[in-house]
Amino acid sequence: MFVVFSILGTISIDFHDTEATISGDGSFTGFGKQSTYYLKTVTITGNIYEIGSNAFYEIFSLRTVIFNITSPNFIIRDYAFYSCGFSQINLPDNTISIGEYAFSHTHLDSIEFPASLTEIKKSCFENCMELKKVNLKNIETIRNFAFYGCNSLSELILSDSIKTIGGSVFTKCDLITKLTIPPKVDELSSYTFNEMGGLQKLNLNHVKRLSEYSIHDCPKLNYIHFGDSLEFIDEKALQFIYLKEIILPPTLHNLSAKSFASCKPF
Repeated sequence: MFVVFSILGTISIDFHDTEATISGDGSFTGFGKQSTYYLKTVTITGNIYEIGSNAFYEIFSLRTVIFNITSPNFIIRDYAFYSCGFSQINLPDNTISIGEYAFSHTHLDSIEFPASLTEIKKSCFENCMELKKVNLKNIETIRNFAFYGCNSLSELILSDSIKTIGGSVFTKCDLITKLTIPPKVDELSSYTFNEMGGLQKLNLNHVKRLSEYSIHDCPKLNYIHFGDSLEFIDEKALQFIYLKEIILPPTLHNLSAKSFASCKPF
């Protein structure tokens, strides 16, 4: 066992062969010079309120993470579990923030989010190529590239709580075939739906504005329901898609001459 003292608290780390128990009061920032080459299981207990940036960065051998914490709020910082080897993780119920790239390049096959978490940050699950199922309940904001490259993702639930969807969130998620935009989303930013090779149907619901390149390079997309609220379609908003027909709602105020540039009939 060794103890780490810092301005962020006092952390004890107890190693037993391929297992480690992290306990104490504060922020866990990493193992220092301790070798983690054979580390398979980590248990995190006590009043740990934060996993610091890069704390478990590229610990490829790590297969299991168990949380048993008592802190009222829990934060996972940027790159905290980047490229770790586990396929499952149960986030603490009091998790309020997960940083950029926190679980990128891991072997996760599914993920459940606690009610306390409302934002998925940039590239948080980028290139999790075994991720098959995601339920975005209680999530309000999905930042750019959040699920970029998750090419096994086929079961996706976009909850009604979602207000903002960033750019290239589902790029290269080629098993997603249809999507309905949640009712609180009123604008699609650039490259919201970009390079989605399997997407066939898209329901815009209450979206009011399609920004430049908001729907881009989805070669199988042949049907878009433009909803009942659409007001603006910016220049080059729809690029390299193959719609069978286009029926625009009477709410539309502005349609650029190049809104459907490079679109071809199916």
